[in-house]
Amino acid sequence: VAVECALQFTQSVPLTMECRLEGLPNRVTAEPIKIESSQSQAVFDLKVAGDAPVGAFSGIQCRLTGSLDGSEVSFIVPSTTDLIIAEPGKLLKAHDGRVLSPLEALRKQNEK
Repeated sequence: VAVECALQFTQSVPLTMECRLEGLPNRVTAEPIKIESSQSQAVFDLKVAGDAPVGAFSGIQCRLTGSLDGSEVSFIVPSTTDLIIAEPGKLLKAHDGRVLSPLEALRKQNEK
């Protein structure tokens, strides 16, 4: 599953940085990636094991690290969106691709 993290830099940052996701639930992983300071997003390849916990998970952050003016620096991009892990075939989406809330999903299922 591809996970996108939007980036907007308002101060000087290293030209090249390593990005990693922190706070992922057990049995969910994403390899660190390299980005350039000109990029406006980081895209991670999320790997979810078949026995990963199901539910909504908050507090996932993107950590950017690199070297700026000879010093190691670290930035945190906080997430305002929950990671939702559902059983295969149970995650419902709206026509625009947005993931439905549990209440919206229930309403959609009852329409059928």
